[in-house]
Amino acid sequence: MEIIKQQGVTLIELLVTIVIMAIVASIAVPALKTTIVNGRIEATANRLRNTFIAARNKAIECSEVVTVSADDIAAAKSVLVNINANGVDSVTFGADGIIDSASLEHTVFSICQDGSTSDVYEKVVIVYPSGLVSIKDEKQLISNENDESNTNQSISCP
Repeated sequence: MEIIKQQGVTLIELLVTIVIMAIVASIAVPALKTTIVNGRIEATANRLRNTFIAARNKAIECSEVVTVSADDIAAAKSVLVNINANGVDSVTFGADGIIDSASLEHTVFSICQDGSTSDVYEKVVIVYPSGLVSIKDEKQLISNENDESNTNQSISCP
């Protein structure tokens, strides 16, 4: 009696493999989407921070007043990411690099996804009166009550 070797896969094996791949894909795709959105938020926060740092450096270097306008802030915006400036439309750095404003409060920019979900985190860019700029997670900002960055402001995206 001659043994016949199988050359290929059966239809059942192929269907089982396709079903397993579909199950794995249905689990992985939502996690990938959240990762991409979080990356956009992180990139937008970094671009906004870098815009403020460049403006401050230019103000100090040239000994002149430099203003970061609402258009500059919008230019840092990424696709599907929203920047809420809590009513601030510009930030002005004096020739010494300090915020040129009568207010002693920090300026807070909240960054999140448009139509935000609970899986997506928010970043907060803070411009201090001294001209320094930092990025914090919203949770880190709220939980750190002894830090000078605690603004007692409502941090939320529209």
